[in-house]
Amino acid sequence: MSQRQSLIMMKLLKLFSGALLVAASSPALSFGVAVSPTSIQLDGNSQFGHIELSNTSAQARSFAVDFEDPTLASCFKVSPKLINIPAGQTQVVRLQYTCPKESMPAAPMVYFMEQAQEQPKAFAASQLDFRLRLGLKVKFQTNPIQTLF
Repeated sequence: MSQRQSLIMMKLLKLFSGALLVAASSPALSFGVAVSPTSIQLDGNSQFGHIELSNTSAQARSFAVDFEDPTLASCFKVSPKLINIPAGQTQVVRLQYTCPKESMPAAPMVYFMEQAQEQPKAFAASQLDFRLRLGLKVKFQTNPIQTLF
């Protein structure tokens, strides 16, 4: 392979990896809530991570944090524990895994469960109440390029 071909290949690789980074960091949107990134990526050293929840709906939303395995609740510090997001706003949620890194099960799930909103009595009897339960995998990130795969 010539030097010119190698240079072209390197440029294409950089361009392609940049496109993957943009695709991997774009938020997921569902039922008026956007989340970014789409998994909770904990730093391999500090065991800290964060996500951003955005409320794209016209009313305030509240979420509580729950875990796939109830024993994991004692290993995670979450701030804030009760997430209140006004309409059109974004809330950063920070997480830290406090137990030994080796004790974390493979790809555990953290759930953000929408809390009930108070409805006027006239509507409460005649409407269904749907609540969002958003599940995100937790994983350790040792190299930023690993978040693409």
